[in-house]
Amino acid sequence: MARIKIDVDSARVRQELRKMELRSKAFQPLFEYARQRLALANAENFTTGGLPVGGWNPRDEAERWPIMRSSGRLFRSLTTLRGNPNEINATNATFGTKLDYAKFHQYGTSEMEPRKIVFEPRGFASDLGKKAAAWVANGISPT
Repeated sequence: MARIKIDVDSARVRQELRKMELRSKAFQPLFEYARQRLALANAENFTTGGLPVGGWNPRDEAERWPIMRSSGRLFRSLTTLRGNPNEINATNATFGTKLDYAKFHQYGTSEMEPRKIVFEPRGFASDLGKKAAAWVANGISPT
């Protein structure tokens, strides 16, 4: 009987798979990228009067400051995404604001229409998915 014997040195493949496994348990670089993207999207949302979310209803009364910017606290909170409740771990991240009055703007009240301030930018999930795949498969940092 004639035979062909093929030996495969899988050491390099096992090494690369181990690297992929480690990266799949350490998504901090991806989450830092997500923080930056969301912070920029939030800044655009505020500076354009909510255009990325379909526009915010105008105020009933004229004010000296731009809409949703009376003290600037909500703007700063959502355009930095630092501090509580924002958190990045190895496999998950949370972004938002702890300001009590944010929910009234987000969801509205009986006296006020909602003005969406927390949102997922168009194409964000798809972009993040592609970046995650490149990170795990090839170690390409998303920044």
